[in-house]
Amino acid sequence: MEEDKKNVNFTRYVLLGSFVGSLIGATAAMFAVPQSTEERKQALKELQRDLFKPVKMKFAELVEHIGDTLKRAIDEAASETEPDSVQIASNEIKEES
Repeated sequence: MEEDKKNVNFTRYVLLGSFVGSLIGATAAMFAVPQSTEERKQALKELQRDLFKPVKMKFAELVEHIGDTLKRAIDEAASETEPDSVQIASNEIKEES
């Protein structure tokens, strides 16, 4: 069990290291290749757009999911408290009579 956990952690670190290394390498390659300033700016804008578009989409999905979960929780809480408040109101009416 402990050995499996170590292997999973090692694999995660290798994959994370590979990903970060490739990003650093790509960035270094962009600056090493002779380009004009305008070409480099355009390439960076395209890279930024390509990288951030999926992140924005996932973030929007996450916000929607949280909103739906929150609405569901509020509805459940309201339905659970409704009978109590109806019972309390009913008891108050009986006491007044």
